[in-house]
Amino acid sequence: MKNPSLGCIPEEPHAGSFMYNAIAGGNELPDTFCIENVPCHYQNGQPCCTSSATSSAKGSQEGKHLSPRALWALVKKKDGYTPGGAYISTNFNILIENGIPEYGEIDENVHVSDEEYMNVELSPNTLYKAKENRSQSYWWIYS
Repeated sequence: MKNPSLGCIPEEPHAGSFMYNAIAGGNELPDTFCIENVPCHYQNGQPCCTSSATSSAKGSQEGKHLSPRALWALVKKKDGYTPGGAYISTNFNILIENGIPEYGEIDENVHVSDEEYMNVELSPNTLYKAKENRSQSYWWIYS
């Protein structure tokens, strides 16, 4: 089910998913928590929150500032440029297949149409540099 007002399209758990209660040993999730030192990207209404979050999380792990727009362009290319948001697993698969270039390798302008934002040109050199920031695998925890 796609909801264009929500950037993250809900999806069913799969082999890379772990239910929190199954691995937490009875510990409950806190009502609130703070994750520090993770870049927060202004999206200006672009439905790219999955790519902003993924690039921020990967960047904080690597000590780099990575491009949410480049990741979004690769995600939307993979899903056939469908309008609205994206699955988080598509973002993670791009991390494995392509990686993410560093922030500033392309124009990061969010003050453009959704179509222009997702259709940004990624040069062969940018795609080559993205390979430096690939992941080997992924998993996620759901509640």
